[in-house]
Amino acid sequence: MLMSRLFSASIILLAALAFAADPPAKEPAPANEPAGAPAAKPADNPPPPQRPQQPPPQNQRGQRGFGFGFRPQPPDPFVDTVAALADLALEPDFVITSEQKESIQSLRADQKLAMDKWRGDNHDALQKIADDLQAARDSGNQDKARELFQQRQAFMNKGPKPEDAVKKLMGLLNEEQRKRVDDRLAQRRAEAEQQRQQAGFGR
Repeated sequence: MLMSRLFSASIILLAALAFAADPPAKEPAPANEPAGAPAAKPADNPPPPQRPQQPPPQNQRGQRGFGFGFRPQPPDPFVDTVAALADLALEPDFVITSEQKESIQSLRADQKLAMDKWRGDNHDALQKIADDLQAARDSGNQDKARELFQQRQAFMNKGPKPEDAVKKLMGLLNEEQRKRVDDRLAQRRAEAEQQRQQAGFGR
């Protein structure tokens, strides 16, 4: 009886030792990876694909600088005022009512429509001035370029007056809003003048 118990105990002990000696089953290596090769580590935050660099946009004909030392065409006062108002609208303490927003959008649409119509009606005359101005620039005729530039400004003054649209826009605002728009316009113009001076345009 004792011998039988000892024999059973030895069998259990040997089985336990054999089980402990067996290494854990290995996962099969991928088909394209040789056996025994170290496991590939996942990439840590792979860099995003680089976008191809785009060439800087080319200026359109008639919109290029003239390079003769005189002032470029001044900005549209109405567009400048709308931009100043848009700047202020981003500030939490500057509130524009829904009625004001609708009126401003309507005014902008009317002004754009009027300007687009006038430009379309006078396309040939404007294009001729632009072509002559470009020819004078290409030939280096500074006097002719200045004359044509002034001629273009005088011709543009015959179209819809942006100053009239500015008056209508300011009439949609209350006194405090108008004051802040004026202050922001002054700030924007000072910044534009500084940039103009840095660009090398003389007074």
